[in-house]
Amino acid sequence: MSKQTKRAYINYQSHIKSDNWYSKHRTWLDAVGDYCTMFPWVRIGKGHRYAIHHMNYKNLGNEKLGRDVVPLCPFAHDYVIHGFLAGFKSAGNQRSYPNLAQRLIHFWCVQRRWFKGVLSLLILLKLAKLYLNLK
Repeated sequence: MSKQTKRAYINYQSHIKSDNWYSKHRTWLDAVGDYCTMFPWVRIGKGHRYAIHHMNYKNLGNEKLGRDVVPLCPFAHDYVIHGFLAGFKSAGNQRSYPNLAQRLIHFWCVQRRWFKGVLSLLILLKLAKLYLNLK
């Protein structure tokens, strides 16, 4: 790990443990209606576990919802973005963060909830039609 990467990691670690960081969570969760931005049918916040995911680290300490961070359910954060799409490597250990697949998921996460719902429904209908045609 380079000195610059190590310094950024230390700044990140102290930042995400700060009162400033936690004070923003409720505002961000309210803005997304307490739903995961990747899976808009999954409740987060208000008694449900969640993660505030950094899409980038450019504005550490001055993050904006939809530009720098998105609220996610633990499955989306741990197993999709930092799991499957990252080869189960942390952002600092990836060759390039975010990689192309992560950038596509970040793009999905910042779309309007109604749009994701309609698109998800259309995909499910198409899959059901394909499944029924196979039988």
